[in-house]
Amino acid sequence: MSAATSTVGWGRRWLDAIGLAPTVDRVAVDDLTIEVGVAAGTVAIDGAHRARLHVAALDDRHWEMAVRVVAGSPELVAAIVTGDVPPELAAALLPAASARSTSCTCGSSAERCVHVATLHRHLADAFDHDPFALTLLRGRGRDALTGAVVAHHGGTLGSLATPADPGHPRGPDSGVQAAAAYRRTPRPAPTVPPVAVGSVDPSPSPAFGAPPADSGIRADDLAALVADAAARARHLLTGTADSGLFADLAGDVTRRAAAAIHDTERLAGLAAAAAMTVETLEARARAHVVGGSAAAAAAYTRWEPDPEVVAPAVAVLGDGARIRANTVTRDGVQLRVDPEGRWWRLEADDRLGWVVAAGPAATPHPLIT
Repeated sequence: MSAATSTVGWGRRWLDAIGLAPTVDRVAVDDLTIEVGVAAGTVAIDGAHRARLHVAALDDRHWEMAVRVVAGSPELVAAIVTGDVPPELAAALLPAASARSTSCTCGSSAERCVHVATLHRHLADAFDHDPFALTLLRGRGRDALTGAVVAHHGGTLGSLATPADPGHPRGPDSGVQAAAAYRRTPRPAPTVPPVAVGSVDPSPSPAFGAPPADSGIRADDLAALVADAAARARHLLTGTADSGLFADLAGDVTRRAAAAIHDTERLAGLAAAAAMTVETLEARARAHVVGGSAAAAAAYTRWEPDPEVVAPAVAVLGDGARIRANTVTRDGVQLRVDPEGRWWRLEADDRLGWVVAAGPAATPHPLIT
């Protein structure tokens, strides 16, 4: 299972390797520290006791093997450089019983020590929050591991997507000194002209020179992102839509697909990038066109409302209406209520399944009449 599809976190993997069950209510651990080869914390159970875990750090040979595993897959490389540790490294990172030992100032054996068990569970939380805490425990922090993966893969982050062209090398980037940037005199913010709600979208088409050959960036893609940002800014100015900045991956891809609903090539590209089928993304995009992100979410949200909540839809559709969770269906028409009480009409499509066709409405009646 790849990093993109795994649903098990590093905390659960750690507890499974140790042989502990996860719990919700736990005693706090003070002064939790995680360093190469050792983790420790103070646990306040029957007094304050210092629990400590010693783990053998991986040697250079094992780290080289782990780096090779990651560097051999673009998906795993992308996970590392964007702040995740792929589950393919579990065999290397999770220590066997022979590679770990514990101690506690309470004097109990490791098998019976509640302080050690509490430390393990808090370590699991820490690994869920930052999986590179686990790689540090085994000997390599985030910077060291990421640097090794990038160097093994080709030497620059840009080369993860596009091999360098020897005829057009990127060359060194001298950067900007922080002190020099801080001393700059800020430019005054530009005056933003009023934007009429009914005016035509400017549809900017910025012109870009060819990015560095090993940057992994295409000029067309960069232009599309700039145009998308400009359109979102305009929506904010006119109050016709939100920025979309807080959407998850599926929501953001759906929003972009809605703007390209008739461009089959672009839809296919977005679907592939988001690991969706084209049909799933098109159905989400059609919903977004009808009612924005709320409609797209409603198309895939299932919940169990009280019977009286769906009763109006049953009355509208009449005899033969079928109730399932928050949907009422009859003869190729489905009425669906979302958790906020908004009603949506969906229609059956032979290729896409149920597709949002109208909404939202406070009651189901306007969606049928």
